[in-house]
Amino acid sequence: INPKREQLVLTIALALVVATAIKVVGVLLISALLLIPAAAARPFAATPERMATIAVGIGALSALAGLQLSFMLDTPTGPTIVCFAAVLFALTNLVSLVYRQLRATSAQSR
Repeated sequence: INPKREQLVLTIALALVVATAIKVVGVLLISALLLIPAAAARPFAATPERMATIAVGIGALSALAGLQLSFMLDTPTGPTIVCFAAVLFALTNLVSLVYRQLRATSAQSR
């Protein structure tokens, strides 16, 4: 694998996604949509590849659920997607915290 070529492909793909998404949801919202799914995936990933895979799933779920909620609640689409992603971020961090607490408690009882 040629790392320079892979980096170039990734950079071009990211640029295309950002350029397209800016027109759809705006500059501030695209920043949130790039960062929140990755941050939500962080507690569950041991490798960067795994984190990217989980982040894609979280991003797709956020987009689909945000679109559905936006339609049902008659709210702006972009902010609704970001709010749903933020809720997922909070939930993943809460689950991670509870899991760490349970592991610490079970390790102390041994």
